[in-house]
Amino acid sequence: MSRAEAVRFRQCTQEAPEILQQHYGLQLRSLDKLDRGSAHGVLKLDTSSGRFVLKWYDPDIADLDTLTRTLRGNQQAERHGIPVAPAIPNVNNELVTPVARGWYVLYRHIEGRLLDEGLFNQRSAQSFGATIGMLQTAMAELDERDLVGDFNWEMRVDWGYRYLQGKLETAESSADPRAQIAAAAIRRHLETFVSCTEAMASVERLPVQWVHGDCNPGNFLFASDDTVAAVLDFDNVSRFPQGYDFMYGLNQSFRDSRPLVSQSLSAYLSQTKPVRQDVVAYPSMWLYCSMLNMYPMDNQDATPEDYQKHWDDYRADVGWWVSRIDEMSRFFGAVYDEWLRKQPPAAQ
Repeated sequence: MSRAEAVRFRQCTQEAPEILQQHYGLQLRSLDKLDRGSAHGVLKLDTSSGRFVLKWYDPDIADLDTLTRTLRGNQQAERHGIPVAPAIPNVNNELVTPVARGWYVLYRHIEGRLLDEGLFNQRSAQSFGATIGMLQTAMAELDERDLVGDFNWEMRVDWGYRYLQGKLETAESSADPRAQIAAAAIRRHLETFVSCTEAMASVERLPVQWVHGDCNPGNFLFASDDTVAAVLDFDNVSRFPQGYDFMYGLNQSFRDSRPLVSQSLSAYLSQTKPVRQDVVAYPSMWLYCSMLNMYPMDNQDATPEDYQKHWDDYRADVGWWVSRIDEMSRFFGAVYDEWLRKQPPAAQ
C-alpha cells in the first residue's frame, strides 16, 4: 500500500462509525482493521445488530464496473446454494454506498477458520474442490447484462507473445530504478514462454466463462468439520477458461500433494463433469495464464530488493509448472479416468 493509499484507508477507518450510523442505522461497538486488498480495505465490525465486514473501495483503483461484477457474482453464488457472506443493503435499499473517497459495501460476517497449505486434509480438500466446481457451474450462468469484464486475455500463444513484448517495451522505456530489474526478468520470461509454446497450445480449445477469479484458500472459510463455510471476495470476477478457479486454488494450496490433488479434483469433477480433453489441458491453461499475469509489475512501491524478490518468486512459481507440465497433465488424465470409472453407467 502506498503512503497516499494508507492515508485514505486511515480516513475511512475514522469515518466508519458515521457511515454505519447514517447509511445502515447501526451503532459501532468495536472495529478491527483487517487488511487491504488490491482494490479495497477491509474492516471487521461489532455492532448493535451483530458482526459485519465493511469494505471500502478505492476510486483510484476500483470502479462501479468492479463493484457490479463483485456483487452480481456474490449473489449468483448465493442463489446456487454456495455459502457466501451476503451483502447488506443500506437505508436506501442499495448495496453500494458512495462517499467522497470511494464506495462502501457491508457484508454479513461469517464465522470460520482459514486453512493454509499444511492444514488441508482429505475432507477439506474434497470440500474445496467441490465448492469450486459449484462456483464454476454457477458463474457459467451469470447474468452478463451491463457487465464489463477484465483480465480477458486472448487465449492464443501468438497474442501472448506480443503481450509480453509490450510489457518488456514498457519496462525498457521506464526511468524507474526498478525498470531494469523488470526488463531483465521479462527477457528471461520470454525465453521460457517460447520454450513452452507447444505445451500451452491446448488452451485455445477450452471454453471461456465468468469465474470467481481469486480462489486462493484465504478466500475460503472452513467450518469445524473441515467443510467450506463461506466463499469470500468476489472482487476479481473475470472471464477466463473453465477450470481457472480450480487451478488457482490448487496452485496456492496443496499442489505438491498428489493424494490431496486427486481428492480435490475428483470432487470438482463430480460438480462440473467436463470432458477429458479439457481436464488434461487445465495445467497448460494455468501455465499460459501464469505467464501473462506478471503481478510484480504492479509492485512499484517496493524497494529494489523487495521488487527483485517479487520477480524471483514469480519466476519460481511459473518454473514449478514448466518443469511438471507433462507430469501434471498425465496425472489429471489419470484422476479423470479413475473418477469416470466410479460413475454409474448412466452418468458416463
